[in-house]
Amino acid sequence: DRAAALGTGPGDRARRLTWAAVMSARGGRLAYAAELLRELRRGPVPEDVAPLFAYAVVYVDQSHHVDFASSFELLPGALEALTSRNALNAPGATAFGDLVEQMAFKLLLASAYTGDPRGWDVLERHREHLSPAVRLCHRAWADPPRTAHGAETELRSLMARVAAHRETAAAWLLLWAASAVDAADEELRRLFDDEHTYATQGSVAKARCHQAFLRGRWDAAEECLREADTAEELGYHCNALLFRHYHAHFLAGRGDERGLRAVRAKIAPVAGVARMRFVTDHLDRLDALAALAHGRHEDAYLLLRRITPPGLLPRGLAWFHLPFFDFVVASLCSGRRAEAQAHVAAGRAA
Repeated sequence: DRAAALGTGPGDRARRLTWAAVMSARGGRLAYAAELLRELRRGPVPEDVAPLFAYAVVYVDQSHHVDFASSFELLPGALEALTSRNALNAPGATAFGDLVEQMAFKLLLASAYTGDPRGWDVLERHREHLSPAVRLCHRAWADPPRTAHGAETELRSLMARVAAHRETAAAWLLLWAASAVDAADEELRRLFDDEHTYATQGSVAKARCHQAFLRGRWDAAEECLREADTAEELGYHCNALLFRHYHAHFLAGRGDERGLRAVRAKIAPVAGVARMRFVTDHLDRLDALAALAHGRHEDAYLLLRRITPPGLLPRGLAWFHLPFFDFVVASLCSGRRAEAQAHVAAGRAA
């Protein structure tokens, strides 16, 4: 029905292709969505679907190309267009449904993965237009030492409401917020039992793999590799990279430095080009964790102080609490009690 209503002229064709690209991306057909976007770039995109086009480009760039540049180039303007007073009052303003929410989610991902402050600033400017779930995500990821206090309590409250109303889009956001504070447990993941698309199940699997590491379930290590292979086959190259990154956590915990070097060789070049501090910072942390496992406390300390200097909890460092604890251990074990105390004091003051 939507396609039939769009007409047959060049602009109408571009509108149809734009909607098709979005639906293909959301449906897991990333390569086809990328093909449609290449076709769209050959001509002008009508202004009324420009925000939708921006969302499709970002979706494919993030998931398929492991590229976050377009997130910061396109989403700020698209969010401004959708949340301006004129746009909110325009006829057909509801046609885009939850697009503001979905754009905010993509900007949250890009900001958390890269540490780029531009995304957090944009989300802060549009705060009044964002749902409680988006605002919680923002708080949990933007600057965790200083903004994530109480996030898990708020998460549990929102979970009850989302479960009661079957709000799938909000559940996605809560899963991402929970991942920031080590709370993506089975109860939350059950909200997705009826969702079978790979876009959903891949996100659930990422949360499950990381929680398994945190809970010391070493038997789950191989699941990370199986999920990476599945993601690669489906064209979700960013997911594949992240699953291998999560597998590296298990290797580091076991002190498997050879395996860790192999994973680094495979994923660090791509993560580096994409400026994914979420991966590159934590690969350094995992090297330090493996060094601790072998009793090389000095090596661990020198690696960790590059990530989180004594007494400083830098902004842009996702999962800061993991290198925080490792740094304190490495400092104490290498005879640097003052540095450990400075770090603990910074944590208390944050």
